[in-house]
Amino acid sequence: MTNKTYRFAAVAAVLLALLVFAAPVSAAEDGATEMVEGHVASLDNGTTTYYTSIKNATNAAQNGDTVTIFSGTHTEDISVNKAITVIGETDVDGNLAVFIKGKVSINAMDATIKNLNVQNSGNAGVINNGANVLIENCKFVGSNGFRYCYATGLVTFKNTIITGDTYGIHFDGSAGGKIVIENCEITGWTSFAGTIEKVTISNSKFLTGNYNVLRFYQNAEVTNTVFPAGMRIDTGNGGVGMEGIEVKFNGCSMEDNSNFEEVFPDSVIEKSDVYVEDVILGRIAQIGTTYYTTIEGALEDATKEATVLLLDNVDGEVIVSKSLTIDGNGKTITGMINLANADERIAVVLKDLTINNPSSYAVKVATEADVTIADSTLTGYNAVYVVNAS
Repeated sequence: MTNKTYRFAAVAAVLLALLVFAAPVSAAEDGATEMVEGHVASLDNGTTTYYTSIKNATNAAQNGDTVTIFSGTHTEDISVNKAITVIGETDVDGNLAVFIKGKVSINAMDATIKNLNVQNSGNAGVINNGANVLIENCKFVGSNGFRYCYATGLVTFKNTIITGDTYGIHFDGSAGGKIVIENCEITGWTSFAGTIEKVTISNSKFLTGNYNVLRFYQNAEVTNTVFPAGMRIDTGNGGVGMEGIEVKFNGCSMEDNSNFEEVFPDSVIEKSDVYVEDVILGRIAQIGTTYYTTIEGALEDATKEATVLLLDNVDGEVIVSKSLTIDGNGKTITGMINLANADERIAVVLKDLTINNPSSYAVKVATEADVTIADSTLTGYNAVYVVNAS
């Protein structure tokens, strides 16, 4: 009895082994509900399905779906033409773990690309008529980072490294586009065509490349951003045709601690309104809505009882020969204000001004002048000197 039981068990074991070895290995297939070797991406639309290529996953996706790309290197282009999210897996430390050897093209509204390391011999990224597009926590490297791009709405680059041998980011146009760049590193010529309405750059860094240019054809705001030595920032083609464009920089600096204002060509300062820390470069004074590059020009144009607002500090003697107000706006004149050369009795108001002239007078006044000095600091050999007193 014992021997029969043993022989039966042995036969059963052999049959089981044969069944195990005869069982087929599951092959990867698109739309599978279980992941096996060969699947590279999954699609989540309430039910998770698996795909053997990223293309098949994005083709199957519908608006609102999420395509997850699995860790590894994938040699294929990615095309997004729906309102979907394409996200790459990261490692346990949150580092990029998905490497795309190819190009990412976006032609959609409400599309998101996250956690991808994209490298291509040509353009790494292309945006065609994108709106409400988010590129986040990615790396794009190619002969151009993003080139031949068009935006009809908001396009945001966030926490992303973009490197191009020629272009870092270049938008050719499309009406209504707004570009936001936040906490990014960019290498390569970066510019935005005039049909883009506004560009906002913050907490970012531009790195030295083959072309160190940042060019705007529209109003822009740049804050807390670092630029490399040799950087050129301009509006249009050296400011040509860019009158009235406002470009504002606050908290920006050069990597080598050189003077940030030197990145702007003179032609740009002359033709566009370039603000650095809320001061318009090249603008010394203002009367109403008119700006002047010298205080002499402002005083010459000033009408009786006009207010000349200082926008920057002034060096040298300032001669006033007509009734007006000089609003110092907290600025400093290093030199003398001379009110003694008027041909007629004048009334002058000096306010919110520091006048520093240690080698001579701070203010020189004729008895024929009525002068009011308010909220100001005067330092000189004599603070106020009155001539022709009777």
